[in-house]
Amino acid sequence: MVQLLRSMSPEHAVQSSNGLAARLVRRGGAVTKRARGLAQRGAADNTVFTLVSMASGILAGALAGALFNRLWKAISGADDVPEPTALDRNIRDVLIAGVLQGAVFGLVKAVVGRITATSYRRFTGNDPTR
Repeated sequence: MVQLLRSMSPEHAVQSSNGLAARLVRRGGAVTKRARGLAQRGAADNTVFTLVSMASGILAGALAGALFNRLWKAISGADDVPEPTALDRNIRDVLIAGVLQGAVFGLVKAVVGRITATSYRRFTGNDPTR
């Protein structure tokens, strides 16, 4: 069967009969056309999702910064966050601030990324891909 398909051109197979070989060749062409269409639509979807993801990332960064500043004020009572290069600040405060900041930014990034992907799927009907 494979040798028969290889030996026959697609035009000849379609014209020859309504046999199995002809049906396989016709279906193969339809599958190829569908695959090309999906590939073109997928590229546009990737671009749109990338833009939406970038915008939500900027929003997430601003949200995480504000949340971290409020959290730091509540925990330490100080208005300013210690900089790692500030040698007059206690190393313990600097390390706690760094760990807390990483945790807050990671959590907000995960939440906003998940909301963005879910919303994108809901509005477009397609799963986001990168």
